[in-house]
Amino acid sequence: MSNIAIVVPCYNERKRLHLTAFEDFLVNSSIHFVFVDDGSTDDTAGLIEDFRRGREDRVSLLVLRVNSGKGEAIWQGMEF
Repeated sequence: MSNIAIVVPCYNERKRLHLTAFEDFLVNSSIHFVFVDDGSTDDTAGLIEDFRRGREDRVSLLVLRVNSGKGEAIWQGMEF
């Protein structure tokens, strides 16, 4: 795993989450992204999983079944 991990909490972000912006960081740095889907109902997790394919060493996805709030999502992502 990389030395730097960034936790990205997500709740119903399928239409707003532009993952191409994250690609630049993956190409030019050693950053690891931990996306936390905080109980989304709009298939945010599916979008992130598609983005994650082929990048499993640099992109993780944690899916929380129930929306617990941004703070809890960040905490869970840090523990992941």
